[in-house]
Amino acid sequence: CNTARANFNEDLSGWNTSSVTSLYSTFRSARYFNSDISQWDTSSVTTLYSTFGYASSFNSDISQWDTSSVISLHGTFRTATSFNSDISQWDTSSVELLEHTFNSATSFNSDISQWNTLRLESLYTTFAVAISFNRDISQWDVSSVTASDNVFFQVGLDTCNKKTIYDSWYMAISNLDSSWASYSSYRDVCGECDGDNSTCTDCNGVVHGTSE
Repeated sequence: CNTARANFNEDLSGWNTSSVTSLYSTFRSARYFNSDISQWDTSSVTTLYSTFGYASSFNSDISQWDTSSVISLHGTFRTATSFNSDISQWDTSSVELLEHTFNSATSFNSDISQWNTLRLESLYTTFAVAISFNRDISQWDVSSVTASDNVFFQVGLDTCNKKTIYDSWYMAISNLDSSWASYSSYRDVCGECDGDNSTCTDCNGVVHGTSE
């Protein structure tokens, strides 16, 4: 066990990273790292391979990182059990690999439904054991995916999202759980899966009303 790596949590906010092309395993297994690196210039970075893998405390804001050149997100947040920061606006138009990206990232539930996955080739165990993840990513383009084993193994998706994703992906992803096709789940007006409209209806029966 590398104790120095495990205990690392220094201030790196002032680093000039404009010429960095790889963040390969940079904070891997740095169990206590959660410093501010929000202003890092990542415009030249092509790989985030295992960058925060097993960094179990990391949950800093990296929402503004420029990821337009990133090809690999292999294991980027694997077992980063605290991570749930907003990465919805990441530019993933160059990404080919999402292998293990959120595998065992047990807190992750950020909205990544709008990610550009046109070049995506691998979804191998991407969301395996991501037990909090429950987002509709049915609009992802998975037409170029060739590897997808266990992509949703023990994922936290509700039956509504499972059904929607299956209906959208099954022609391209042959090894999806076929049982998902049988779900008849739907979302009520409040957005609840198999709900009865009660969670957003006031005492007068008005949806999103204000009466108490």
